[in-house]
Amino acid sequence: MISPNIKNFIIAAVVIGVGFWAYSSFIVKSEDENSLITAVPAASGLETSNDTTGSQILKILSNLKTIRIDKALFSEASFTRLQDHSVNLTEEQAGRKNPFISTSLETNTGTTSGRLSQ
Repeated sequence: MISPNIKNFIIAAVVIGVGFWAYSSFIVKSEDENSLITAVPAASGLETSNDTTGSQILKILSNLKTIRIDKALFSEASFTRLQDHSVNLTEEQAGRKNPFISTSLETNTGTTSGRLSQ
């Protein structure tokens, strides 16, 4: 009969083998299958070469300069009905120099000492 140590070793080897087979079969896919990152052609004819990056940025900026906003938008009823919900912030006094130190350890100068202040 097989000793318990050998039996446990064989069971562990089988479990590890089945686990490795399941992992390699179901979890790990080849790089072509179900890739999360795919190559997409450059949008609007812009090239991705490093030497043309500056010219691409200049082209985009020049396109932004040509954008015109119709000023009639600001007189429409939907724009004039907008409400301002901003909150005015009041300036407050700053707190202690070290807010994490116990007030009983804080001295008059704001620094700590090894004993309680009186």
